[in-house]
Order: sequence, then structure tokens, then C-alpha cells
Amino acid sequence: MSRSRLTARVPTSNNAAASVSVIDTATRTVVDTIPVDPSPVSVAISPDGAKVYVGHDNAGNQVSVIDSATNTVAHVITVDNNVGGIAITPDGTTAFVANFGDGTVSVVDVASDTVVEPIAVGAGPLGIAATPCALTPVPPASVPPVPAALAIAPRFTG
Repeated sequence: MSRSRLTARVPTSNNAAASVSVIDTATRTVVDTIPVDPSPVSVAISPDGAKVYVGHDNAGNQVSVIDSATNTVAHVITVDNNVGGIAITPDGTTAFVANFGDGTVSVVDVASDTVVEPIAVGAGPLGIAATPCALTPVPPASVPPVPAALAIAPRFTG
């Protein structure tokens, strides 16, 4: 998906329908539906628009990678248990997958779509976001430290 096409199309996960709908923002219509069984819950797009990452809740430990040029699932990545949110760094090199079942975040190399390592973060991580701060060089000692590059929201129970 080219950058211009990306700005005009928005993927959304349809949990009960086990699919991703591609919405054309100009016409406000669904232009494609991609099967991604089972239970998609989260979506993240690579900065170049080439890949769409879809996290699956009930599958336990899967992230589907959609080739946005063909709108088909290219392959599936196995991560830790119960996928929540997915965030991709602004430079497009790394994806972070919150796994609320295991209390971890899986670090994924986007070039190879393989898990590099899990990071233990505590009980129930669900939402996650990557900011440009992750790419900021270490400042001189006279400059205050840059805030954390990842924000992780826990899953609330009760």
C-alpha cells in the first residue's frame, strides 16, 4: 500500500466476524474484507504502509501479517499469550506486541517478522504505543532525559 493509498484507507479488526475491513476514508465505504481467523482485536500499520499487523485475542498467541498490496495474510507470527495492542516504531524497524495473558511485550523485527525477545512488564498489558522518542539520540547531560518510548496500559479486571 503506497503512502498516498494508506492515507485514504483504514483497516479495522472485526472480532466476531474474524476479519479485517479496509475502509476508504474518502467514500466512507468498506472496499475490502480480509479473513483473519480467529478473533482479531488490534491493528497496526507499518510506516511505509506495506504491512498490516493484526493481533488475535482468542487465538492466544498469534499476529497475522497482511501484505497491503494484495490484502492477503502473508504469514502468522507466534508471540506470547493473549495478544492485546500492537505498536510499530516510527522508523518501521520494530513492532511491540502487548501480551496480557503472560504479562509480556514481544519485540518483533519487522524486516523478518520474527520475535527477537519478550520483555516482562507486569500483569495484563493491553494497550501499547511507540513514540518518536525511541529514535532520539541520547542528549548531553545538560538536557533532561527523554521520556520512555513505550507506553503500556494494563488490562483492568473486575
